[in-house]
Amino acid sequence: MRLLKTLLIIALVTFTALIYVYQQTQIFYLAYRNDKKQALLQETIDKNNILRYNEKVLSSLPYIEKKLLASYSDFEIPQEQRLVRLDLTTQGRSEFSRPRNNILVRFFNSITRQAEAKPINR
Repeated sequence: MRLLKTLLIIALVTFTALIYVYQQTQIFYLAYRNDKKQALLQETIDKNNILRYNEKVLSSLPYIEKKLLASYSDFEIPQEQRLVRLDLTTQGRSEFSRPRNNILVRFFNSITRQAEAKPINR
């Protein structure tokens, strides 16, 4: 009887120790998974910040101007009080922008087109 009682106590202590160890390993496992998720979240936030910065820089006017000037050597940005003339002759038009045969269109096409900028005297 004494042997049965001793074996029962040993089995109960062993079972309790196993449950305690299992709980501790699960706590470490969950903490490790949480650290991995936090690292992934921080990496995603960093990538997002880099993409936002790149978008801001690449869409900025100085960057676009620099790229345009590098690709088109004859491109000039017009200065203030400078006359800019657009070539709207029939050779310069595409076939999609041909005027329709309308009386008003013919009337307005007969008027010469010229844009003139008048300086403001302050």
